[in-house]
Amino acid sequence: MGHTTTWRRPVWAVTAVATASVTTLLTGVVATRWDAGGPFLAAVGVALVVETVVFRRANRRVSDRGPQPFTLPTLVTAVRGAAVAVLAGFVVPGRPGDLLAWLPALLFAGETLLDAVDGALARATNTTSAFGARLDTETDALALLVGSVVAVRFGVAPVFYLAVGLARYVFVAGLAVRRYRGNPVSDLPERESRRSLAAAQMLVLALVLVPALEPTLSRVLATAGMVPFLLGFARDWLLVTRG
Repeated sequence: MGHTTTWRRPVWAVTAVATASVTTLLTGVVATRWDAGGPFLAAVGVALVVETVVFRRANRRVSDRGPQPFTLPTLVTAVRGAAVAVLAGFVVPGRPGDLLAWLPALLFAGETLLDAVDGALARATNTTSAFGARLDTETDALALLVGSVVAVRFGVAPVFYLAVGLARYVFVAGLAVRRYRGNPVSDLPERESRRSLAAAQMLVLALVLVPALEPTLSRVLATAGMVPFLLGFARDWLLVTRG
């Protein structure tokens, strides 16, 4: 059996502190190389607040499972959240110059690589948890949202590419409206292609953010990549809303 640690403080709070700590470290490193000023720091701060709210909500969604442990895979996911928060800092000031222009792409690529690590690590060490699984899903969604906004801000993706970042949130909101109105909502069947489409979209975003890629080509790549991703959401919508 893998070893887990149950904290006296709520796991979402421990995760938020871990994310904020790593974010502070990364932001400090960026600040030594780039004088981004208040707009960058403000955007990072807003992202951290949003992530804290998301972490708490994720914990509430699994509250019926009892106290949740803070595990090593959860820490990895917290580092992913920190990368997303720092990436959000570029939304306001835009892409930096020189070698720092590569930083947004590296942040997103690093987050994507760690996405493959946290789940595999949890299974390998037998430290899977309901909170960890929920946190992984929420971090994936935030990464796509922030990444798509940054890509549009940099001019390397068309404005309608924002649909990639908003897709899951629109999907969840639509289901909430259906339940409120008393319309039927079916369980979403497990489908391996769903994770494959998400992983492919992460790869597309990482490539689009690479500064060496010509903007016209990056926009074509972003547009081509978003089509199967959004079609996957459309298919899932039909599956869960069938009567």
